Amino acid sequence: MTHRSPRHTSRADNVIVLERPQRTPLGTLCVFCGARSGNDMRLVGAAAALGAAIASAGIRLVYGGGSDGLMGAVALAAASRGGEVVAIVPDILAAATRPLPAAHRTIRVADMHARKAMMYAMADAFVALPGGIGTLEEVCEIITWRKLGSHGKPILLANFHGFWEPLLDLLDHLQEAGFADRHLRDQVLLAEAPHRVLPLLQRATYFQDDAAAQRGETESRDTGPHRAPGTLATMTSPPSCAGQPTSIGLASLSAAGN
Repeated sequence: MTHRSPRHTSRADNVIVLERPQRTPLGTLCVFCGARSGNDMRLVGAAAALGAAIASAGIRLVYGGGSDGLMGAVALAAASRGGEVVAIVPDILAAATRPLPAAHRTIRVADMHARKAMMYAMADAFVALPGGIGTLEEVCEIITWRKLGSHGKPILLANFHGFWEPLLDLLDHLQEAGFADRHLRDQVLLAEAPHRVLPLLQRATYFQDDAAAQRGETESRDTGPHRAPGTLATMTSPPSCAGQPTSIGLASLSAAGN
């Protein structure tokens, strides 16, 4: 095993240096997280703190729906402070999902693939709070799409109380074993506390917007966008999930309030 530098400085440094004010506000944040509270109640408090910060910043929250676990904690905190909250609920989970006891908008979709497609299309950035296998699947997929160049939206792991350390170890292992290149971990940001999440994403969003503007003339002449490794690129249509198109029409976006 090769020596790894301390992780707490590895992902934030490439964003913190961008100290310029953000030009385009972060409008919508998609949060992936568990429908359970887990065994560490500090995580519930951290999720609620993030939800409150999202509302205070005037950012719309998009999440998977319901009032249970960390999903409920982040959404209820945002909604109770007057924030706009959008729940995307697939039909298969609708009956089992307890609605949020606060003002919010619920959008019913046909299945899990449609839910992810709508969440991805609406969001300007993504945060993964602690969660289970569903959260892990969502964050791994969005990292994969970014690595393939299908989007350049910022992705942040909320590594509160070291929750995501095993996943980071796995990413390192994939690289060391030769199944991933050294840029894999560059696809994600890390935040160790709720108050660090939005500043990191806002700086990353500024960088994405600035990079897109610089590429505009080149892209207008070519058949496709150019993106150097590790560069934040503009969002394109998401790839297909399980053979089904994941892009959603203008009517769906309008219904979603986007």
